[in-house]
Amino acid sequence: MKPVLIDCSFDLLSEFNTPQQAISAHVPGFGYAKYLQEKIEVIITEQINYEGEFVSEGVRYRFFKCRKRWLHIPFKMIRFIRRKHPSILFIQGFIFPVEVILLRWTLNKKIVFIAQHHGELPSPGIKKIFQKIADHCIQAYLFTSLDNAKPWIDQQIIRGYHKCCEVLEASTFFEKQDRQKSKLRLEISGHYNFLWVGRLQVNKDPVTMLVAFEDYLNKNQDAKLYMIYQDETLLQELKMIMETNQILRQSVFLLGKIPHEELPYWYSAADFYVSCSHREGSGFALLEAMACGCIPVVTNIPSFRKITANGKYGFLYEPGNVHELSWILQSLSHIRRNEFSEAVLAYFSEALSFKSIAGQLYAICERMISK
Repeated sequence: MKPVLIDCSFDLLSEFNTPQQAISAHVPGFGYAKYLQEKIEVIITEQINYEGEFVSEGVRYRFFKCRKRWLHIPFKMIRFIRRKHPSILFIQGFIFPVEVILLRWTLNKKIVFIAQHHGELPSPGIKKIFQKIADHCIQAYLFTSLDNAKPWIDQQIIRGYHKCCEVLEASTFFEKQDRQKSKLRLEISGHYNFLWVGRLQVNKDPVTMLVAFEDYLNKNQDAKLYMIYQDETLLQELKMIMETNQILRQSVFLLGKIPHEELPYWYSAADFYVSCSHREGSGFALLEAMACGCIPVVTNIPSFRKITANGKYGFLYEPGNVHELSWILQSLSHIRRNEFSEAVLAYFSEALSFKSIAGQLYAICERMISK
């Protein structure tokens, strides 16, 4: 008989009214389930504006109606979990310590609790106390990079690195499209096309990108930077920088929001994916880019180091360091781009795909259950 794993999210996802909406929105986080399902029965629980069960690609989903209250304890979900007698409870996020404590108190003590990090930092005040208590209920924590565990261990919320494992929190089903057809589709030409996909906010640091790219353009005037974004916090600042700089106006394209299904064509048409993030729990756009063979030029932060294998499958620079980024951009003319792109694709399939994540999760679950 297969072990049962319940993937449990306590978020109140009131923007979703149907199972299809929720499943489509959360493909990056739950795509592993169809592969893990071969060895472990997976049930995914979420709270949306819908009540009932749904099956997608062989994976069972159980949805619970949202209750919009300032204090919400999902007793109905907890009762459902108790009836299913899971072997493993896979908890999404570190910000629900009260729910974790309640579940541990009500469930069989042999059930393995595993919590997945989603970029959260330790909470202040009384919630931090509950997070410390919840640590006694959790057998294992999953981080994209073990370096992301440091704040939690330094503040003595997690009792040591021995409880932490490296597993990506997400991946993508994106696939590389034909490059020339993608460039024709998007009306892109040239051989040095850079793609930015991220919010225009301080943490993403688009200003550093523009300053470094301006320096790069002084010697590479045929290069182009295409910027895709939803959040427009710093948009006016970027426009002001570009208004006073003719070379940037000619070479940088502020595209705004692009339908998600169009992104594989952009990643496939571009030569390089760029990011200036100062902090990330994972790196959704980076993973999408690598799945399409787009070569990463990204900051040297824990999650990006992990995803690029310490820069073996990309280029890393210190956050906010314009000169280092500019130097890397200048050096890109010396690499064998086609070979590098193929190596990125192969590494993604081997180590970053949903199938790879499922294999890593199964090994952890098997080890924890057999203890």
